[in-house]
Amino acid sequence: MQPRKTLLLLTFSCFIVLAFSNLNIISPEGLKDWWKKHPKEIDTSLAAFGYVPWGRKIRGQLELADPINACDYIKQGQKEFARHPIIVAKRGDCTFVQKAHYAQLAGASMLLVVDDKYEDVKLHLMVDKTGNEDSVKIPAILVDKTGGDRLIESLKSEDSKISSISVIYDFNLTKTDVVKYNVWLSSANEKSFEFIKQWVKYEKDFGENTQLTPHYAHYKNSDSPSNCLCNGKYCAEDPDEIRENTGADVLLEDLRQVCLFNEYSSDTYISYMLNYDTFCLRQGKMKDCGSMMVKWVGADVERIDRCINGYFDTKNPNNCNSNYYFDQEAIAMAKDGVFYTPYININGMAYRGGLFPVKNVFEAVCESFTKAPGVCHHFLRSVETVTNHSATVGVMLGVLFFVVGVALIIFFFFRRSLKIEMKDRIQKDVSIMLEQYKALRDEKPHDENLETL
Repeated sequence: MQPRKTLLLLTFSCFIVLAFSNLNIISPEGLKDWWKKHPKEIDTSLAAFGYVPWGRKIRGQLELADPINACDYIKQGQKEFARHPIIVAKRGDCTFVQKAHYAQLAGASMLLVVDDKYEDVKLHLMVDKTGNEDSVKIPAILVDKTGGDRLIESLKSEDSKISSISVIYDFNLTKTDVVKYNVWLSSANEKSFEFIKQWVKYEKDFGENTQLTPHYAHYKNSDSPSNCLCNGKYCAEDPDEIRENTGADVLLEDLRQVCLFNEYSSDTYISYMLNYDTFCLRQGKMKDCGSMMVKWVGADVERIDRCINGYFDTKNPNNCNSNYYFDQEAIAMAKDGVFYTPYININGMAYRGGLFPVKNVFEAVCESFTKAPGVCHHFLRSVETVTNHSATVGVMLGVLFFVVGVALIIFFFFRRSLKIEMKDRIQKDVSIMLEQYKALRDEKPHDENLETL
């Protein structure tokens, strides 16, 4: 995952529609009331790593990390944690991914990181810079400092009625009949190609139920003119730094892939993407290899070159003032909130969480349908609301107590009914026996030879 270097993406960040989730307090009542009265001070931002259970909820008990920065193994102290708690930690001193790892090792179902300064957390994104994001299996969330400090203050209270905090987090998504999603890529990023390779299966399964549009990210200004086109107006990362390929080569390759998608079928585009990474990018050959791969997938090289040159105002990539495609993409990048590549935007909402395995994205797309297609049914049937394990046990115990209670009530009434029935039967039998005894006592002897005693 490759963060962008420029502030270009942040300049238009006010247009970003992010898939933010809702953090709500269940108890205690005092904190719950404060939370409702201060909605502007409790913003959250989901990390770009970890597993996010889109369309579902996580409910659990908050526990304060010790150490509070969660930069080391988390200790439980005198009070044992609830099973699979939601860990609260302060930002700083180590990476977000490290915090998530330690929270995960402590058995957490989710990590809340309280910001260390007053700022709009929606404009900040927790990303992984270590390459270890795939090992994080829980969601991580950055919490506004004001709301987060209130949580920490309550958790530190010695009054259990204040420090015992139960919350619920709703990972909601916008639902539509046909799901439209943009995939932001870069020819310099091997993970862009890896995502396409893994995603092909799901894309074919979705069929006409989804609309995939590939986009290519760029940025402004660079320390090296060789990484840019049109006098530094459009720039890209140097793909290898030590080889002859440059950021300018990346931009031209991006345009080649765009033209393949627009001029030919999606199958041709996919075939190109599946092979370009292996035979061109990984071999350090970008300049000539692209044209060779165009031929290999059965496309017309001259047609693709005309398409590429047609985006430049001077018809010459080496001497230009503007490029129509990149100008449009700059607007789209700001709208989709692109901070890195590969990057996904689903139904106009920024996808958060880890992209790999791509099954994570598949689940998010399935949850974005008003009525999910057949390919999603197996996943949706197997999914229940994600809850804290202790909360699940609590529900099970509640159901058990209810069943036992009902059984006891039934048994009580059955026993009472049985006692009444037995009493009536005994009384009836006694009455019959008394009648028989009375009849025998009143009966006269018939044998005259018997003497009366």
